[in-house]
Amino acid sequence: MLNIKKGVFKVEEILKRLKEDITVQELSNYWPEFQPYAFAIYDAENVYIYNHPLSSEGEILYVKRDEQFNGCTTIMYEGVPTAIVDRTLYPNDDELYAILTHEIFHVHQHQQGESRSPNEILGMTYSLKLENMELRMKERNHLYRAVKEVDAKEKYKWIRKFIMIRESRIRLINEYVEYENFTETIEGPAWYVELQALKKNTKVPDHLLIESFIAKVIDPFQTFVNIRESCYYSGLCICLLLDHVVPDWKKAHFQTDKTLFEQLKDLFDIEDLQILEQVNISRATESLYKQIQEQKQRAIHTYSSREGTHVYIKGDVKVKGFDPMNVVCHEDIRLHKTFIQIQMNDQILHINQPTIIYFKEDGKTIDKLHLIVKEVTFKGSNEFDLEGIGKVDGQGHWINNAIWIRV
Repeated sequence: MLNIKKGVFKVEEILKRLKEDITVQELSNYWPEFQPYAFAIYDAENVYIYNHPLSSEGEILYVKRDEQFNGCTTIMYEGVPTAIVDRTLYPNDDELYAILTHEIFHVHQHQQGESRSPNEILGMTYSLKLENMELRMKERNHLYRAVKEVDAKEKYKWIRKFIMIRESRIRLINEYVEYENFTETIEGPAWYVELQALKKNTKVPDHLLIESFIAKVIDPFQTFVNIRESCYYSGLCICLLLDHVVPDWKKAHFQTDKTLFEQLKDLFDIEDLQILEQVNISRATESLYKQIQEQKQRAIHTYSSREGTHVYIKGDVKVKGFDPMNVVCHEDIRLHKTFIQIQMNDQILHINQPTIIYFKEDGKTIDKLHLIVKEVTFKGSNEFDLEGIGKVDGQGHWINNAIWIRV
């Protein structure tokens, strides 16, 4: 076993605490049968892996960081689902423990055979119809008030109102609400266990801690600027409501194919619920729609106007992987802000920088990629080395101070 080097972020002390806290006894307090799995924390250079088959029991495996370790997520490391967290994003140890618990829960979902995953393409192409925006803001206000309400009768009234509006939106944009339902079902429980982990380790009163998690549910801009993220908070809210209505709901969560919303809805008599047929659009919603569209246009324009060598790639290009949390979509343009994995013929590129993809009218076929790099080196008539990205094989030429490469 390699020795752990001191410095960077007191890794021995941190991992000692994590090994003490991330146990079956602790995790099962947050969720039934929740247990530790392989996890890793990393910084700019180093990765520290624990509870992995490659490491001896109770010991830490040290490796150099490579392109696998990006963001806070779950990866397959040497064939084993492994939760990873970027330590530099969480200098506070309590927050580090909580987010690591969150990511380990995603491994737990994987091990439980969780299949209620969202179609991420729907999240990127989400419908910003004014009617949907108006209803979704009202729906989330009802959800928020249901969580905050202490009187049981009033709480159930707000829950029923929440269900009514969501059912109305299902009739309006069914597949996109289905995306919300599935995202809530995957992410809501992970945020739920993160909240429980923070409750254990902080002295912040529970009601203030919960408020810090769910306040974004009623933030109009946050509700629509990142649809995927907005579902995290609503999913957590539904988990908290299920706790109130049926405290042992978690025991059967992995034995059903129903979403969190469907589980909550089944607990209420909704036959007399009135589905909204007509929606009056407020000026606030119209203004919000305009604000969001302008923000997306600015984000794309800001990147596309950067200095550097502009490279456009056309041809047989397919997206093999991306970070759904960091995509800006506007019409047929998608700005991937962090990383994207691209296949060009038989070549795979891991691009760890912003990338713009232009789609054809069908919204599915890629027209071209737009990259901005510091330097392009010509390795031959059909080979280009893009600094920070790698080699690209194809025929290239200059057009209006940009390099166009056909692969």
